[in-house]
Amino acid sequence: MSETHDRSLGGVIRDKKGEQGQIVEISRYCNQHSLTHEEFEVAYFVALGSPLTDMDTVLEEKRDVVRKLSEMMKDFFAKGLPLNKVAELMYFKRQVAEASERFIQMVDVLDVTQREKMLLKNIVQQRRSGTLTVRQKGSNTPIVIVDLTKLLEGAELFDYVLLDMFHRVQKKVGTGGKIEVLWEN
Repeated sequence: MSETHDRSLGGVIRDKKGEQGQIVEISRYCNQHSLTHEEFEVAYFVALGSPLTDMDTVLEEKRDVVRKLSEMMKDFFAKGLPLNKVAELMYFKRQVAEASERFIQMVDVLDVTQREKMLLKNIVQQRRSGTLTVRQKGSNTPIVIVDLTKLLEGAELFDYVLLDMFHRVQKKVGTGGKIEVLWEN
């Protein structure tokens, strides 16, 4: 079984043949043509023959690309690719696209200092590289240490990974638990 690293899916994809290979092909096509999650959704619903989907919502210069993606999906569906596999990818792409805004909203309600809030927002907005350490307030033991320079290599997932990380930190410290955010360039 061969393995291929595909950052757009955020991990290792096994078995490039069959369903996974089709999903990887769809994802790569989207990335090669810089399709937004909205354009991806239009292609999906056009492939399903939805009468409510209109290509007019897609920029004119991208319509041919979206049409081709739609045809690729339709072909894969005819070959047995389950609709839910593409729907899962669509959901993931939406989560990634909305992660920056959701991260900023989460930071606004974090129980940290204003300086730490500004720092976290700035890291996401400016795509800063450095080391981010989060620890429980009053403890010298880090909960998590992240080298953002390495995280920036998968830039499209940057906000998504940070959002997920902070959700995990919040679960670890629990309700009312306070954290400290440390930054090193």
